[in-house]
Amino acid sequence: QGIEMIYNTILPYHLFGNNLIFSSSSIYKGNVISKTTSTIVLINKEILISLLQNNQSFLLEYLKEQSDFGKTLSNKIKILSFYHARDRFLYYLSSHDNHIKYISISSLASELALSREALSRLISELIKEKIITKKKNEIYLNS
Repeated sequence: QGIEMIYNTILPYHLFGNNLIFSSSSIYKGNVISKTTSTIVLINKEILISLLQNNQSFLLEYLKEQSDFGKTLSNKIKILSFYHARDRFLYYLSSHDNHIKYISISSLASELALSREALSRLISELIKEKIITKKKNEIYLNS
């Protein structure tokens, strides 16, 4: 049993699990949880290959989706590579042009794989040290 972590949010009409179609292992290592009633369309390998071969706009959108997923996953892995919460948070802030807009501390904590309490303490410390400024649901790195 490991840490529960959200590493991707799937928007309506977006793909998930498609990287498994061409993988040597078709087992999805995690859970998919829907926050709302959802319809999932299963596409088998032959149909996907046909769509990719015969529809250039689908191919380009598919490749964009795969690239965006790869970038998101790579960034999440980089964030998790920082052991200390402070380093993790400051990296995340710098990777967002030193400005973060967030919905809630809980959602930001989830994004950083930190507890809400740990992130709240860290933000308070960084404000006290004058490293960041927080206004409503935005955080800025001080220059």
